[in-house]
Amino acid sequence: MSGDTPREGSDSDAARAKRRLIAVVADAFVTGLALSGITVILPLYATRNLGMTNAQFARVLSLRMAGITVGVILIGAMSDRFGNKRLTIACLLLGGVCFGVLGFVPLYGFLILIPLASAFLSSSFVNLNYLTQIVDPQRQGRANTLYRSSSTLAGILAPLLVTRWLESAQWLFAGIGGGLALGAVVLRGFPLDEPRQQFAGWSQEFRGLVAQYRRALGQKHLMRFVHISLMMGAAFSSVGTFFAIRLTAELGASAEYYGVLCSLASTLGLVGIFALGAVLDRVRLKPCFLVLTALTVFSTAALGLTNSVMATAVYFTIFTVVSTVAVAPTSMWISRECGIAGMGSAFSVHKVLSAGYSAAGVFAFSLLEPALGISRVFLFSGLAGGLMLIVMTFLRVPPAVLCETMDEVRDSQVRGE
Repeated sequence: MSGDTPREGSDSDAARAKRRLIAVVADAFVTGLALSGITVILPLYATRNLGMTNAQFARVLSLRMAGITVGVILIGAMSDRFGNKRLTIACLLLGGVCFGVLGFVPLYGFLILIPLASAFLSSSFVNLNYLTQIVDPQRQGRANTLYRSSSTLAGILAPLLVTRWLESAQWLFAGIGGGLALGAVVLRGFPLDEPRQQFAGWSQEFRGLVAQYRRALGQKHLMRFVHISLMMGAAFSSVGTFFAIRLTAELGASAEYYGVLCSLASTLGLVGIFALGAVLDRVRLKPCFLVLTALTVFSTAALGLTNSVMATAVYFTIFTVVSTVAVAPTSMWISRECGIAGMGSAFSVHKVLSAGYSAAGVFAFSLLEPALGISRVFLFSGLAGGLMLIVMTFLRVPPAVLCETMDEVRDSQVRGE
């Protein structure tokens, strides 16, 4: 693609950084609309339209996480060969097709397409996260803030649209698929030199992927953070799995109320992103991460201790805000720990392990929910997250700046290091 390889010196570094920033921010908004819509519609569609029980829906989400794991491993093997940008565009298109037809297929088709679409999108967002980190390596905080802000803004609008048109679920899925396809078109505007390389065959690609993973896995401080943070994420996954069902089916709130609540929580999350973004390049990451995690622990446990719709809405809002704000510090912790040259493999490993931990967590909650009920599952999740928070206090603080610049990375690639 001619858009992938602009001539050296045709743009200044500042101009290229600006074009990159515009592309990832616009793409975050378009794809954020689609993915936020999926998050809202899936539990309601599965339990209402398909007649699934709470535990059955949790197992569908576990299947979705398994698809993410497989997608990152298999599709990730092609990133270096075809380029992060090209592969992201292809995966967004294929994921859009899968989600676009989701409302028109029977139950068995739904069970096949959910992990398949998730496999495509998981790989695309590993690469999109990487592209965000290289927008301007010296100002990562700004790029992260604007990228997350755009995605959160989309999350404000999507719940209102989805819950308003829930009765037309088939066309909602079609619109979501179209949104992902539009995101692929938008991402073509991201300037990046990605010379096409010959695909060497699956066996050699897989060996190369293993080598990348071994490099990331060999960084003990990085992997300690990854494992502990993902264990906490698995503990908190009960909220994303069961909250919509808890609020609408058990506490009697309407789907429209749920949509407004999600929109309000996302709005406050956007405010939180800007507030943290103003100081993110100067803040100490570890205290920031610990405070955000403590608030997540509190709100998750509190959801299990109330039967009030209003209190539940307040605790969910706190949970959503701090979860949204915590994403950027997590990405910065990983990138500072591994440096630019190791970010691709580090984020791939993070995504694989994240999907694995989430799949295990959601599956475990699907077994616990029939015996405990949703409220006690929330309480259990909060207590488990609290234990991980205590362990997190012993982690090493990562370096304050990236270990390498883009020029150093390119020089090492030329030397074959």
